[in-house]
Amino acid sequence: MPLLALTALAFVPAALGQDIFTKSEGGASCPMSTMITDVDECRRAGEFIGQIFRKSVTTDNNRPGGCFWDQNGDTYFNTNFQPDCCTWAGTGGLCKELALSAHQDNDDLVCILQNTDYLGADINGCGLTGINSAEECQSHCQSNDQCTHFTFISQAFTRAPSRQGQCCLKNGMGEFRNDEPFATGLESGPRECPCAQSLRPFQSNTLNGVILFGGWRTEAQLESMSEDDKRNTVIVELDGITSYSVSELQGKDSTGSLGSLVGIAELAIFLRDLCFRTTVALSSMTYDDIRNTLIVELESASDYSIADLQAKNDAELAALAAITFVVVQPASPLSCETLDCSSHGYAYATCAHLLPVDNMQATVELTNKYSSSACELETSFGISDERTSMWVDGGCRGEFRICIFEATVLQNTEIITIGGNDEGAPCVFPFIGYQTVYRTCTAENTDEGDEYLWCGTTADYDTDGKWGKCPGCIGGDSCCEDGNCGVNEGDCDDDDDCQNGLQCGTNNCVGKYFERGDDCCYAVPDSCDPDPCLNEGTCSGGVCTCPTGFVGDQCQSAVSDIITTDGACVFPFKGYNTIYNGCTSEHSDTGSNPGYNWCATTYNYDADGEWGKCPGCIGGDSCCEDGNCGIGDGDCDDDDDCASGLTCGYNNCVGDYFDATDDCCEIDPACVPSNCSFPFTLRGQQFSTCTRELIPSSRFWCATTSGFDHANLPNANFQYCEC
Repeated sequence: MPLLALTALAFVPAALGQDIFTKSEGGASCPMSTMITDVDECRRAGEFIGQIFRKSVTTDNNRPGGCFWDQNGDTYFNTNFQPDCCTWAGTGGLCKELALSAHQDNDDLVCILQNTDYLGADINGCGLTGINSAEECQSHCQSNDQCTHFTFISQAFTRAPSRQGQCCLKNGMGEFRNDEPFATGLESGPRECPCAQSLRPFQSNTLNGVILFGGWRTEAQLESMSEDDKRNTVIVELDGITSYSVSELQGKDSTGSLGSLVGIAELAIFLRDLCFRTTVALSSMTYDDIRNTLIVELESASDYSIADLQAKNDAELAALAAITFVVVQPASPLSCETLDCSSHGYAYATCAHLLPVDNMQATVELTNKYSSSACELETSFGISDERTSMWVDGGCRGEFRICIFEATVLQNTEIITIGGNDEGAPCVFPFIGYQTVYRTCTAENTDEGDEYLWCGTTADYDTDGKWGKCPGCIGGDSCCEDGNCGVNEGDCDDDDDCQNGLQCGTNNCVGKYFERGDDCCYAVPDSCDPDPCLNEGTCSGGVCTCPTGFVGDQCQSAVSDIITTDGACVFPFKGYNTIYNGCTSEHSDTGSNPGYNWCATTYNYDADGEWGKCPGCIGGDSCCEDGNCGIGDGDCDDDDDCASGLTCGYNNCVGDYFDATDDCCEIDPACVPSNCSFPFTLRGQQFSTCTRELIPSSRFWCATTSGFDHANLPNANFQYCEC
C-alpha cells in the first residue's frame, strides 16, 4: 500500500538526478524555504518549466519575491525577496523542490531514486523487515514473480523509525512522491536496473584501458591522474561490482596473468554490460565466479571448448570476448566536426552534421556543456541510427565533437594481403593480435623505421600465427601511385594517386607513422548530403533556395503577417546572440520614453541589422487607440483600444516598462474555448493564454492538446479564441 496519497502539487517531473521546480498558484509567492534567491538558478527553473527567462527586476509592485512566472509565458527574478506580497493571479512564485539523487547501477543509467516513494499496487504490505539496503530489497523483488518495483525504508526515514529496514514490493511503479519530509529516507527502483546492452570500445590490458572500458573516467580525466589515482579508481569501482572489500582489493596486483585488478575488472565489465549478470548479482561474485561465468558464455558463443578457454589468461579471455561479442578498438578518426546541439523544453531533437557516413562508424563526445541539465552519453545525447545526425534529449545543450572511423567488417574482407606468411589470403576483422583487438590493418608491432600495415588472416593471430601485409601507404614520400591509396593513406602527390572518388589533401595525414607535411587521400563530403534545407527548401552546392514565405540560411524562419514600420517580421530571428520567436522589447530604447516591441525583418539581425517596430504598446498612458493593442499591450482606456476579441483589463500589465496602474488588453474569458490546453508550447516558447503567432489572419488561437509543439499550424490541434 502507498505510504500516503500523492498531494496536489503543480508538479513537473524532472529528468532523473536533476533539480526540480514547481509553479505556485497565481497570486502566491514561494515560502522562504523554497524561494529561489539566485538568478542563475532562476534561469534554470525557467528553462525547466519551459518559460523564457527575461531579466532581473527590483520591485514590490504586487510581484512575487525571488523567481516568478507570469501569464505571458516568461520568467523574471525579483531581488526583493518578499514571501507574502501578491494577490494578482497573473504571476506566481517559481519554487525549488527537493533534488532527486540516485544510485547508478551502470554508467549513465540512473536506477534507484533516493527520497522517493513509488505508489504502485502493494504486494507484501511492506512485510519484509531487517533489510540493509535498497539493493537487497531489489533482490527480494527479483525473487517475487509479481514484483515489478520496490520501495526501501532506510535509516534516514526518521518520521517513523520503527519502519526502518522494511522492504515494500510493488506491482507497477504507479505515481511517485518525493516531497519533504514525507519521502525523506525512502529509496525506490525497478525489479532490475537496466544494463548497457552494448560495450564501449575494448582497450588494452592496462589501468587506463579498463577505466575507459568501464566508463569510469574519460580520456581527458585520465591525463591528470597519477598511477595511484588510477589504481584507486579501479579498486573503488570493483568494490561496488564484486564481493571483494577495498582492503582485499588493495592486496591485489594492478596487472597480471590471473586475478589482477585489471583482469577482474575487464571480465566483470563484460558480464555487466552484456547483461549476463546484474550488478546486484556481481556484487556477490568472486574472481573465480566471474571468470568461470564468462568462460561458460564464451563456450556457448564460440568454437572454443571449456578446456581451451580455461587455459587462457585474463587478458586473452577479455580479447576473445571482445572478438566474440563484436567489441572493437577505435583507430584514429578520419575526420571530425564540432557543432552545437540543444534540447529545448526538454524535448528530443536532432542536429545534422556534414561528415561522410558511407561505410563509416561515428562517435560523439561533449566538449562544452551549456545547460544545467545532465548531458550523459546514450541517455542525454548520442549518434542517430542513420549516422547523419546526432540527438539530444532531456534539456541537454552543448558543443559536441563528432568523428568518423572506417566501419568494422565482421567477416573476411576484400583486402587481399600482399606479403606475410599467409600471402594472398584476405584479412579478417576484427582479429586478436598481441592480446589486442584490431578492427583494421595496423602497423603496431612492426619494425621501427620500416613500419608497414598488416592484418590477421584468422580471427586469432595469437593462437594461429597467420598474417599478411596489407596494401596501402602509411608514410614515405610519394608512396601512393596509380590510385592505390585509400582514406588517410599517403604520401600522395595528386588526385590520381588516390582511389576513385578520393582527393589528395594537403598536410592532412593523421597517425604516428606520418611526418608533418605528408599529404593523404580523403573523401570529399557532399555539401547537400545530408540536406541542410528545411521547410521544403532546395539545396545546391550547400546553399538553400527557400520557398515563398520562408527565409534564413536553412529556410528555418517564416515570414509572419506582423507588419512593422520596415517590413514583415521573420520568426524565429537571431538578435544579440539570442533566438526570438516573437516581437520583443529587449534592447529597445528606454530613457525617458517607454520601450517598444520590435522584430527583425531577416533571420539574422546580428548580421544584417534589419528590423522594425511591431504594432502595439508596452507603456505610456493611453498609448493604445483604434484597436491597435494586442494581448499584454497597454495602457488602454476601453475595449475599443484593443484588437478584436480582446478587452481592456484593470491594473494588469506585466513588464518592466509598465506602471502599477497601467491597463492592458487581455482575452475576454468568455471568448476562450473550454477545450484550450494551457500551457502549450510553440517553437520552444510556452503560452498560458491565447496567441496570434503564426496565424496569417492575426486571429487569436490556442492549442487543444497538451502535447502540442508544432511549427505548422494546419497540421496541429488548435482552435480560435473568439466569441
